[in-house]
This record gives sequence, structure tokens and C-alpha cells, in this order.
Amino acid sequence: METDEAMQAIMQIQMQTGFMYGDLTSAQKDLLTQEEQRMLVLHNTIGLVDSLNEVENKSGATIQGMIQALNQYASAATLVNTSMDEQIALGATLIEQGEQSSKAGRGIKQMLARLASDRSQNNALLAEYGLSLKHS
Repeated sequence: METDEAMQAIMQIQMQTGFMYGDLTSAQKDLLTQEEQRMLVLHNTIGLVDSLNEVENKSGATIQGMIQALNQYASAATLVNTSMDEQIALGATLIEQGEQSSKAGRGIKQMLARLASDRSQNNALLAEYGLSLKHS
């Protein structure tokens, strides 16, 4: 993957998840100096790339495949309180089993969208078992 292509892919994931600033609100972000913001973005971006690289090194999933899948379901996964590492693991699991990254991404997106929509009050049932799908 060329540098420009990788940068565009990371920015697409950022737009869907906001991973670069973590759980900071806009007000909290505004309180940071430019250098603190730069360091936070650098730390979180390197963390994402390291996680993707580790998956590629230990599985049959490639970084390109993972990014293609992530770009299809990352926003839905973020809605249901799923960390970036968990999102990467979801895609890697299906890709490693031979699923095409685009099909894996669409399948995960459908599953997560159903969880986020709270059909049949599934969130209340899962909460009884200590699982929270949405940030409070």
C-alpha cells in the first residue's frame, strides 16, 4: 500500500470513528495545546497501524483487506461501543477464514446495525448480562 493510499484509508477510518482523539469531547480537545493534540493523534494513529500490522503478521488477513473491511463497518461498530482493537479482530476473524474483506465488512456492518437499532429491546436483555452496547 502506497503512503498516499494508506493516509486516505486512515483518514476514512478517523472520519467514521474519531479514533485519533479517543473519547475526548470537543471541549476537552479544545483545552489541549496544539502539541498535546499532535502527540495524542500520533499516539493513537501509531497504535492503529501497530494493531493492523500485528494482525497481518499473525493471521491471513492483510492490512489492505482489514482497512477495506473496517471502512465498511467501523462507524456501526463505534455506535455499539466497540474498541478499535475489537473492530480489527472482528474483520480479521472473518478474513482469516477465507471471507472476502468486502463481504466480511458488509456482514459485520449488518450485525452491528441490528444491535445498534435495539430491535426487540435486545440492549436491555444484554444489559442483564453486564453488556453495554452504547456509551451512556
